[in-house]
Amino acid sequence: MAESIVDIVKIDNILKVENCSTRLRLTVKNNKDGIEDKDLKALGIYGIKRLGDQGLQLIIGTDVEHVANEVQTLFLINEKNTNMNKKET
Repeated sequence: MAESIVDIVKIDNILKVENCSTRLRLTVKNNKDGIEDKDLKALGIYGIKRLGDQGLQLIIGTDVEHVANEVQTLFLINEKNTNMNKKET
């Protein structure tokens, strides 16, 4: 599920990954462009809350911690690769 969420939200759009007991809380650059509720719900996500332009909360349920850890790992790998590419140029 985590990889599919990242594919929909776009890894370069993610600024911060957090979770509570049932929600994956993402801070993103833009929570509207290209992020379709129907695509997220097709993954089994129960609901989507958008807060302002940058807040995106995905209601996943009690398995959210595992999903959040996977999204965080993908985010950190991307961030590390981006920083390495900046140093090379």
